[in-house]
Amino acid sequence: MRPFFLPRWGYNFDRGPAIVDLTIDATTFDLGVLWTSDEHGSFTERPGMELGLGTEVPLFAQAEGPWIGARGALRWRGSELSGGGPALGPALFLTVSWHLIANLHVIDLGDRVTR
Repeated sequence: MRPFFLPRWGYNFDRGPAIVDLTIDATTFDLGVLWTSDEHGSFTERPGMELGLGTEVPLFAQAEGPWIGARGALRWRGSELSGGGPALGPALFLTVSWHLIANLHVIDLGDRVTR
């Protein structure tokens, strides 16, 4: 979930340099399911939970193009949530991605692009 994008876009709060606005809008909060494998590589344990926070920064201060990101996550195995089992440590992910804008006309196929 990117909680800052919609309010900032809706109230027209994009006032600073593009790189700052895009970085704030790219801040994410994650809550999800986590599957862990045992030492044999099989997924026999019940699912766990992961909670994360991260952001991305555009390299050229534009929405399209290369971005670098960082995301931290706290993770709990299913056995840890039920009161036993070894704990998982926190995780840090560093990413490189390419963002692009695709004009798909999903809402109304009859819409025309105005330029």
